[in-house]
Order: sequence, then C-alpha cells, then structure tokens
Amino acid sequence: MAAPHGGLHHLYLVRKIIVYRTLRQFKGPWGAGFIEIAHTIKYLGPQCHEWYRDRLQGEIDEAVKGNRGVVSKETGIVTHAAARQMPYLQAVIREGMRVFPPMLLIAPRVVPPGGDTVVVDGEEVFLPGRVEVGQSALAFHQSKGIFGEDARVFRPERWLEGDREKLAGMVRVSDLMFSHSKWQCLRKQVAMVELSKVFFELLRNFDFALIDPKKPWKMRNANGVFLIEQMWARGDGTRNVIVGIG
Repeated sequence: MAAPHGGLHHLYLVRKIIVYRTLRQFKGPWGAGFIEIAHTIKYLGPQCHEWYRDRLQGEIDEAVKGNRGVVSKETGIVTHAAARQMPYLQAVIREGMRVFPPMLLIAPRVVPPGGDTVVVDGEEVFLPGRVEVGQSALAFHQSKGIFGEDARVFRPERWLEGDREKLAGMVRVSDLMFSHSKWQCLRKQVAMVELSKVFFELLRNFDFALIDPKKPWKMRNANGVFLIEQMWARGDGTRNVIVGIG
C-alpha cells in the first residue's frame, strides 16, 4: 500500500484503496460521507490540529494493540461495532460534519394546506398552509446557542463533555443534516459506517500531512453540494506514503 519513493503519485488513496477496502463489505453508491472524509482530513493534518490528530491516533493505536476483536479476521478491517465504541473517533466524525456540513441545500418542505403550529425558542409560531419552510444547515451547526461560544471552532471534545440533555440536543441538530422522518437520507447509516471505518483505517495505516494546509484543495459549489478536488497530502514517518484526491 505504500508508494514508491520520489515525486507525487496519483494513488487516489482515500477513494480507491481505503474507501474501497471498507466499502466492499456492502454495496451501493456513497456521497456525503466522502465529502466529510476529505474535510475532516484537513482538520487532522499535523500542521493544523496536532493535538486532535495525536489523541485520535492514540485511541486507534491502543485499540489495535489491545485487539479485542476490533479488526475483523475475515476482512482485516475494523468492525463497525468496534469503531462505534471509540468515543474520540466518533467525536471527530461528529465535529467534522458539524463544522462543514456536506450539503447546504435549504431542502424546503411544504406546510400542509391547513397550516401547522411549531415551537421556536419556546414560543408557538403558526405556519400558513402551502408555504415552503427550509433550514440552513450551516446556521444550525454553527449556532452558539446550541454548540457554545466556540461554535465556529473545530473542537471534538465538545461531544464528550457537558450534561446529557445538552449533548442530546446537539446530536438531534447534528442528525438534521440527514433530514428527518420520511425524508431522512436513506444512506445515513451507510455514510456513518463509511466514516467510522475510513478514518480508523486511514490513521491505522498511514502518517500524512497536507501539502498546502492554507490551500488544501479546489472546491466548487454544485447547487449546495461542495465538490472537492486536488487535495494532496504527503506521507512521513514510518509509513512513508503520498496520498491524494484527484
């Protein structure tokens, strides 16, 4: 899995090796998860947030050392059940999605003909029938009232602290990025499995650093879905690999 020495190589590591190995355990296309993989890698680059990277690396290394059925004997890949039990890994995933929601579409819903009453900030608000109501994922997920005064900062620890009621509220808001009820994204569980396995395997197998942390990628907005290209990271340390998203 390591690249030859010298120069940049279009390995497309995240897309064609790590993701392929983890996703071959189930079938179906993948979308939002890949966007979050790319964006969270930015925050885990040692030039940007060394503390978060080292803490997550430590949790993963400890899990591998202790084994305890963490890695499947059949596939050689971490099991989803084991990844779900790793608190800091799950906090990093939640925080990556929160800081940069994969889709910023308003996704409007039409109010029933007779209208409806909802509660906003403790007050009842009547919504007239047949009007469209949408949400701003970015505003929700960077709300200081929900996530604290440092809501614009990437800080996974927020998911591991605070009282249970506040955390439950944060999780409910976080889950809204997949919509709700009968409109919920059918591939929500696929995305969460993907994210858990990819980050575990990525840090388990590779050391990496972004080539240019100030300009980590080329990104374009495709009607509310951000497409990421030309993201390059160079391996260092014992693993010595070069990775890229072309």
